[in-house]
Parts: sequence; C-alpha cells; structure tokens
Amino acid sequence: MMKKKRNKMEAEIVDAFINSTVENLILQNPKLIKKPIEEIRQLALKELKKAVTDKNVKFVVTIDHTETLLKEARINKRRGDVELSAFWYATYFEHKINFLIHLAAKRLSLTKSTSQALLRKPKLEDKCTWILEILKIRQINKNHIKAITNISEIRNRYIHYKWNYRDMDKDANETDKILLQRIEKTVRYIISFEEHSLFKGIRKKARH
Repeated sequence: MMKKKRNKMEAEIVDAFINSTVENLILQNPKLIKKPIEEIRQLALKELKKAVTDKNVKFVVTIDHTETLLKEARINKRRGDVELSAFWYATYFEHKINFLIHLAAKRLSLTKSTSQALLRKPKLEDKCTWILEILKIRQINKNHIKAITNISEIRNRYIHYKWNYRDMDKDANETDKILLQRIEKTVRYIISFEEHSLFKGIRKKARH
C-alpha cells in the first residue's frame, strides 16, 4: 500500500514538473500553441531530462495557494459568512491577477525588479486595466473589474474595521449577499481569461 502511494506521489510530482515546463515553453515560444498537445508534452519532457543532467540547473518549488483560497471562500459562502467569504474571494482574485501579471512579464522577459514593481505598486484596478495593456494583454471586462473591486471593499471593511452605524430594521448586508451570489461568474471568467490570454487554451489541454 505504501509503495503504491509513493509511486502515485512520484507520478504526480513528475506530472507537475512537466506541466510547469509546458507553461514555460509556451511563454518563451508562443508559436508552440499551433503544435499538437502530445508533441508539446514530449518536448517538455525532453527539456526536463536535459535539465536533470545539467549540474548548473537548480530546481525550485513554488506553492500555489489559489485553489485553497477559492475553497475557503466557497466554504464560508455556504455557511453564510459574508465577510469571511469576501475575504477569501478577494485574496483569491488578487493572487490570480498577480500571477497573470507575473506570467505576462515573464513572457516579455522583463527584469525581476520591473516585474516586482508591477506587482507591488499599482492599485488593483490599475492591474486589471492599463497594466495588462502595457503587458500586451487585453483589459479585464469592466463588469468583472467592478465585481472584484466590490468584493475587495467588503474584505477591506472586514479587515480594517470601521464603526459604521446600521439601521437594524434593514438588512445592511443584502447588497453584499447579492454580490456573493454572483461572484462565481467572475471566478469562471478570470480562470478562462488567464488561460486564453496567454495560452490560447492549450495549457489546460496539455495538462493531464
């Protein structure tokens, strides 16, 4: 049983490295998008084997928390916890948009300092609009930008608590609840936006 689990884990790790290499190859050479998926994966495997035997190549691992963030957002949404759900959704969107900028900067071979400045200095709305434009990516749809900024405002109210008075005869959270009910449309949009803006849908198909 332990051997099977270990073999499965090893296979998952190898697959993760291949997927990451596929991503890098497409970013470095967008023309690969036109090639058959299996050919891209075989090319990625060849590059990996070459890297393994090269003593100058160092492998680094990055932990991607975006799926965990989305999972927590959905769990708290089902529980009816508006503020906490908004916290996780807003953080999820920031991660996705930052990763998109990171990949786009990588594709254009921008310096590390420039890439970091693009991630740290602009406001969220700027990242969704003109920052993407200078990185040669179309801007995010205005309706979805509004949804992302609104969910971020709920998150900010929750973190930086402000002592606002409420009319107890009215449901002050009704607008927030409606926003949360509709937010999954923006989740699907952002996932599709990333995939098609940089990879034309090929990365998703190339992943096993």
